[in-house]
Amino acid sequence: MEKDVLPQSRRVPVQSRGQQRVAEILDAAERLIGEQGYEAMTTNHIALAAGVPIGSVYQFFANKFEILQALTQRYLDGMLSVYAGFGGDIMWLAPEAIINRIYDGLLAYSKAHVSFSLVVMSAPPGSELAQASALIYDAMSKGIEGLLAVRAPWMNAEARKIYAIISLTSARALQVRCLAEIRAGNAAFAAQLEQESRALQVAYFNDLLRKHEQGAK
Repeated sequence: MEKDVLPQSRRVPVQSRGQQRVAEILDAAERLIGEQGYEAMTTNHIALAAGVPIGSVYQFFANKFEILQALTQRYLDGMLSVYAGFGGDIMWLAPEAIINRIYDGLLAYSKAHVSFSLVVMSAPPGSELAQASALIYDAMSKGIEGLLAVRAPWMNAEARKIYAIISLTSARALQVRCLAEIRAGNAAFAAQLEQESRALQVAYFNDLLRKHEQGAK
């Protein structure tokens, strides 16, 4: 999968100082999106939260939508690195091992960015946040399809897509609830939801393999 999934119109810094400044701007924007929402946030708010002059923001981003694009790309890079971590051993891993590795990586990253994850995944249709959410969903779905192409090579492209949609849609719905419980301080209940979500995905994967084995007999 190609790394760049979003159109790039902003200036990308080359020097470490510029990269650090962009990271500060993105960190501030992510905090503000979680605290006050994307629609209420302005570039002036971001500059103030980042502790930088407004000119420094516009040096790298034309508007807050470009900042959202960069945040989405950074978020995607972190999430997709979980899929990239699988090697040739995926062919021999049991479904439970595969699901747990994915969940361990994805949940750890989304928990570290809990507010941004919740806001983007709960975005109202037609909004700029919804565009970011759709890009994240599509990239994650393709990540699942890529793993299936290796682990279940007998599946055709349409079957992989259907599996990915069902798997990701169900996992994402539970993840939103799980993250909401974490932010509300209900860590124990969130852990139970996470455990059941893993079990659901393992059962679905095992059922896929079982049907193939029965069909091959």
